[in-house]
Amino acid sequence: AILDQPLAKKRVPHTMTVEELKRLSHALFKKVPLDKLQLVLSDPGLPFGFCFDDESRELGFYGVGDGAEIHVKDARDHGA
Repeated sequence: AILDQPLAKKRVPHTMTVEELKRLSHALFKKVPLDKLQLVLSDPGLPFGFCFDDESRELGFYGVGDGAEIHVKDARDHGA
């Protein structure tokens, strides 16, 4: 499971696409297949995490700013 892996912190530009971030995340969390990797924006202003659904969009499109946390999840852990 992804929870068994150490936490990774990276600074990325808001111009990075979701697809590029998924590939970077896959390089960091090799146990999670790329097609099962999910990125979720964690924002204290939202009652729940926000999934990135368009991989061609830049992170800035979703309002990702300085200090934002993006959680990497394994879809296999959630039955998706």
